[in-house]
Parts: sequence; C-alpha cells; structure tokens
Amino acid sequence: MRVPMIAGNWKMYRTAREAAQTIRTLRGLVGEVTDVDVVVCPPFTALPAALEAASDSRIGIGAQDCHWGKEGAYTGEVAVPMLADLGCSHVIVGHSERRQFFGETDATVDRKIEAVLAHGLACIHANRSAVSRSSPVSRMRRIRYNGSLLRPRWPSVSFWTLRRTSSMARLARRMAWK
Repeated sequence: MRVPMIAGNWKMYRTAREAAQTIRTLRGLVGEVTDVDVVVCPPFTALPAALEAASDSRIGIGAQDCHWGKEGAYTGEVAVPMLADLGCSHVIVGHSERRQFFGETDATVDRKIEAVLAHGLACIHANRSAVSRSSPVSRMRRIRYNGSLLRPRWPSVSFWTLRRTSSMARLARRMAWK
C-alpha cells in the first residue's frame, strides 16, 4: 500500500533552538498519525538540533539542498555523504528559487538527484513543472516513479513551506483519515 508523505520545507526560517522546539511541538501533534509519513526540512544549521529533537519519533529530517560531489572545493556547499552521516533521510532538490537566483539547470538538478539516490536517501523534487522532458533523469523519474518523491518506498508527497507547526499537523491528520 502506498503511504502518503507530507514534507515541510522551512526555507531560511528558524534557528537551531527554534527548530528543536518546533519539532518537539510537532511530535506531540502528529504522534498518533501512522498512515502518513511526516518529514521536516530545516535550514542546514538546524539539522543536528532537528535530528536530535526528532529522534525516536516517526518524523523524518531532510536537507533543503545538496551538492552532487562527494567532496571538493565548493565553498558553502554540502555533500550528500555529509547529510547521510548526520542522519538525514531526505533531500529536496530543484527549488524554483535555486533556478531563479542561483542559475540551477535541469542538468545540475539531475546530478543532485543521482547523488542523493546513490547514497540511499530519498530525493524530493520540489519543482516538477520546471523539469525538462529531455533530460535522462527526468525521463526516468516520470517512467519509474510517477511522482515528485524519487524513491519507490515513498511514492507520493505533499510539500509546502512550513510557517505554522499546527498547519502541518492538521494536514497530516487529515491525510491519514482519507
């Protein structure tokens, strides 16, 4: 059976302390929900605090972006092995603002997707409508996964920028009732 997933991308909101508190609150709000996977993607600086706050819960923690290289002289970038070592379960790629403000292309997004999947993490493609139909990974996504979450184990996702914890919990409960 396909399990829906709800993922909250916090963008550039919340410090590490605020992220931990928000996740502790979210744990109480979605603790009874078992029919929906819940994933939170805080800023990079809040990942360790978020992972600690979510430990021993059903809340997955994901990164908001990554670099396709395993390592290298890429100032400010974070490699997928680093995210896996922290304990992240998901990575979001393909944000429209990454394309608009940082010049990401279908080719760079495809390289990120390949890196995320190669390291065993689930890859959430944030901007499906912007994917070129000609890129090989994009074709593979449409054929094999038919969704914006690229891992067969998690075939569908609801995704938005989290501004209020209660909204995410309410949506998770509503999705579980369907």
